[in-house]
Amino acid sequence: MATQPKNDWPKLGEKLAQKLDGIADEARIKKLVINAVNQIIDAGVTLKRPLGIIRKQIEAKFPKLPATQVKPDGYYFTKTGLGRVERFEHLALWYLTENTSRWSVTGDDARREYWQSLPKFGESEPSTESKNTEIKETSNKLSLTTEMLESAVIDALGFDEETREILGLAIAHSGLDLAEFIQKAVKTYANTITGKIRRLSEESLEDIPTEELLNNPKYSTYPGRAEEMVRRAINAIKIYNSEVATEPKQRWIITQSLLSELTGSRGSVVQSAMQKYRDDIDSHHQKYPEFFNDDGTLKQYFNRKRGIDIRDEIDLVQLVPHG
Repeated sequence: MATQPKNDWPKLGEKLAQKLDGIADEARIKKLVINAVNQIIDAGVTLKRPLGIIRKQIEAKFPKLPATQVKPDGYYFTKTGLGRVERFEHLALWYLTENTSRWSVTGDDARREYWQSLPKFGESEPSTESKNTEIKETSNKLSLTTEMLESAVIDALGFDEETREILGLAIAHSGLDLAEFIQKAVKTYANTITGKIRRLSEESLEDIPTEELLNNPKYSTYPGRAEEMVRRAINAIKIYNSEVATEPKQRWIITQSLLSELTGSRGSVVQSAMQKYRDDIDSHHQKYPEFFNDDGTLKQYFNRKRGIDIRDEIDLVQLVPHG
């Protein structure tokens, strides 16, 4: 099989910016952006770095604008993120996110409702006025420095816009600084995971019925659940391709995006789990010549079947009821 060319994310971002030029209709902007994101997903890489590159291309072509002027066509209002600066951003930036559930949120009213539905926390208590002016000025300078450092740390962690917003509200409500908050959050989550690991020593995921593993919230954060669901989804696609599909066009190439849809797991988690089964996936693909281009590469758009939802076609519970 021929080696696939190296992914050129700056070029993809540049092409997207060119296509968006002169377009103000949100539906058309959304369609173009989601098509670009799907190309990243189909490439089998994590979304974070490519999305960051493409966002920079979009921001260069369509700069953020202050909210003091009339909202330009093709832009939306936001004040999310650290500093909560009110501004207009191009609509493409709304859809260029790892949180693909935001793709269903379209229109200014829907976005307002989306943000309002996020957890709300009380405002932080105002600090008491310092008795000494010099101490007050020093305190203000220290707070500014702390805020700048915390902002730099959060930037380095690469949180998406929604996570940054929730984190900022939570820290303000907790009364802790960023380091203390992260320490407590890590400890709490680590205790949750280790507790589940202890329970898992008595209960193997392979023995859990697919319906339970897929739908029971009890298993939603179990270590190894995503990998187990990916394994079952791969088996389900293989069974469907060989035993259910009656003609070539009905079959499905096993891709990261397809497995994400079937299992409900994040793309980065699915990508990691897929590596364990890469040889099995490649071997299955080789059985079906219709999956490949003349140069031996997999067809990029083979799985795009108009009017067909993969979850309506491949029923994990029915095809792979048990591990």
